[in-house]
Amino acid sequence: MQHRVGVAVGARRTLDDARRLVRRDELGRDWAGAAASAATSPVGNNTANGTSTATSLPSGFVKGQLHAHTGRSGDSRTPPERVHAWYEARGYDFIVFTDHNVVTDTPDTALLTIPGVEITQNSRRCDPSPTGTDACLLHVNALFVDRPPGPLDLRPPSSGARVDIYRHGLALTEALGGVAMLNHPNMHYGADASTIVALAESKLVMMEVGNQAWDSRNDGDASHPSTEALWDHVLSRGHRVWATVTDDAHHYDDVAEARARGEDVFAGDLGFVAVRAAKEAAAIRRALERGDFYGATGVVFSRLELDAKRCVLEVSGDGDVRFEVISRGGKVVHEATGRALDYEPKQRDGGYVRFRVRDQRGRFAITQPVFL
Repeated sequence: MQHRVGVAVGARRTLDDARRLVRRDELGRDWAGAAASAATSPVGNNTANGTSTATSLPSGFVKGQLHAHTGRSGDSRTPPERVHAWYEARGYDFIVFTDHNVVTDTPDTALLTIPGVEITQNSRRCDPSPTGTDACLLHVNALFVDRPPGPLDLRPPSSGARVDIYRHGLALTEALGGVAMLNHPNMHYGADASTIVALAESKLVMMEVGNQAWDSRNDGDASHPSTEALWDHVLSRGHRVWATVTDDAHHYDDVAEARARGEDVFAGDLGFVAVRAAKEAAAIRRALERGDFYGATGVVFSRLELDAKRCVLEVSGDGDVRFEVISRGGKVVHEATGRALDYEPKQRDGGYVRFRVRDQRGRFAITQPVFL
């Protein structure tokens, strides 16, 4: 079968009717509120809480955004300079612009802005085929790219296989000198576990586990695992792919106006990464590549020391939080409530441990794995 992959700028989520296709499934289920078992309880979406991430990080960490759109995407009305100012006003240290098939950058101020692009490959047909009203929306962020701002000359891959389309995105990321991040794997259920494992073998560095856009379906459904469960599947096979939490924002000061127009809103300042690095682009990139960061929607660590012998976590702010220690296959091997956790990994934990922390407001943080 001949497959055609569309690469036109301006279609955020689909080819023609992006937002309509993913609002709800045919049963009307709200994806942000789906239930899950304790062993695979996904991070979900901060959108449901309606909360900002506003908080300060301890010395040694910088707060960043790895998925943000501007008016150059074609599906946002906010100019790059205004997006820059918006994140700066909210205490971010850096953002990577990720417009659809367009490299964007602005001059640095107190906020570092880093050029990137969302390599957007959309089609109604691919292999395996989508189900129902879903389409083939296979997106990869190329972060820290080494090329001037402007549109990409993006040509479709010769193969219509999902894994090959994604690999095409990874190859383009490498050609641009960037760092690859798999975007919203559960949006239209673009990437299943076997696909992500194959991408992990093809230089994938990061994947969005907590994309905070309302249509990212992080929780999965009865037929599809959560994004966290997908990540655990990859980790359980020994692959070092790091998890990110992001905004995927398209609306900023215009949130109220967009709602008044009856549009679905993709707001910002809902999810971020906290990177242990100096505030300069090369250092941030190196830390992301080696997994020296965590993703969060508001929970912040005042102390985070993770190694194979001992893991110490302490949270900032007031009130107790729930700590979960997660290992091979997404199994929760230990739980505790309080302000701090001191945990000694055990070989029986099964290859790696990682930590999920949730506060009483539903905000969370997820660490990278420690391999044993």
